[in-house]
Amino acid sequence: MTIYCAFIIIVGEYFVNLTIVAFPRFLGERFGLFRSVEIINSQLIGTGACLPDFVLTNAMLEHMVDTVLYFEGDRHASYRILRAVKNRFGSTNEIGVFEMRNTGLEEVKNPSEFMLNGKPSDTSGSIVACSMEGTRPILVEIQALVCQSNFGIPRRTAVGTDFNRVNLLMAVLEKKVGIRLASCDAYVNIAGGMKMTEPAIDLGIALAVVSSCKDIIIPDSVMAFGEIGLSGEVRAVSMAGQRVAEAKKLGFETVILPEVCRSVTEKIKGIRLVYVSWIQDAIRFIMQNISCER
Repeated sequence: MTIYCAFIIIVGEYFVNLTIVAFPRFLGERFGLFRSVEIINSQLIGTGACLPDFVLTNAMLEHMVDTVLYFEGDRHASYRILRAVKNRFGSTNEIGVFEMRNTGLEEVKNPSEFMLNGKPSDTSGSIVACSMEGTRPILVEIQALVCQSNFGIPRRTAVGTDFNRVNLLMAVLEKKVGIRLASCDAYVNIAGGMKMTEPAIDLGIALAVVSSCKDIIIPDSVMAFGEIGLSGEVRAVSMAGQRVAEAKKLGFETVILPEVCRSVTEKIKGIRLVYVSWIQDAIRFIMQNISCER
């Protein structure tokens, strides 16, 4: 007889870790795998603990199970993300997005549209970028605020993305583009509370910083994605076709993307595709074409 065992690990006020495993009853009884559990209707329910960085305190607990799911989200946001960090039966790249409503948790059918809800229009320092969560493209708003620093050491803050990556991109903008940021405070935020670390959002972060620094408004109909190297080149990213298709589905009119992705996206019709090889090309397009439309 198979017993399904669920471990629920709670940290703080908003984080829940759920692990599920199936194993024969006689193994649990013979080897005493779970001593502090309660048997209810052929189910074993136990509790564990996580460290503040969401690492299980007992490493053996994670090795014993087949699947580890993190049910996470900011306590100030209405959505929750179900993310697999271990899965012996499939990919760990897939996620599920849920929204907390008065009737309970409900699945968000279109996470991109949900994340972009409330995006302000006609404001500088804001652009939409695309990140992949498994095979699902998710569009997020990247916000940047650049202002003159009143201190000797400028302050840099990144919320929802890698802080060191933001510093790297700002260094590229200063060295390769000539934009003076050494004496400026810079704040970068992924709106909606999402955490995105994929390099494909590099181009969006860089354009948002330039938009805020130069006070250039990027229209709401523009989306950008692409990885930026240390030389300022815009490198290829995976699943470029799915990203463009998602932008088209949500009504975007222009997508800025790497030149090396032309072969997999040029057949997509009904949306303007701007291919760039260097970060300078993307900034030139923003400043010469988009700012003239105002």
